[in-house]
Amino acid sequence: MTLLIEADEADVLTQALVRMTGESAEAAVITALRDRLGRKPTRQDATQAFTARLSTFSEKIRSDYGTRPITPEEWAAA
Repeated sequence: MTLLIEADEADVLTQALVRMTGESAEAAVITALRDRLGRKPTRQDATQAFTARLSTFSEKIRSDYGTRPITPEEWAAA
């Protein structure tokens, strides 16, 4: 598959990387993409982090609320 990017800024940034690293444009872009992907958390990482934060939060507030199941009679009376 060929990647064609016609944005002037992409060309300027690629050429700057080429000058800085001495790599070919292709190698510079591939390395930059790998670096960026390596720093970006995956959806699974984000989900696990959210689950951990939610669990911590629920543990903090659990003592403030009754966690006993409500009977049907109590529910009806409410």
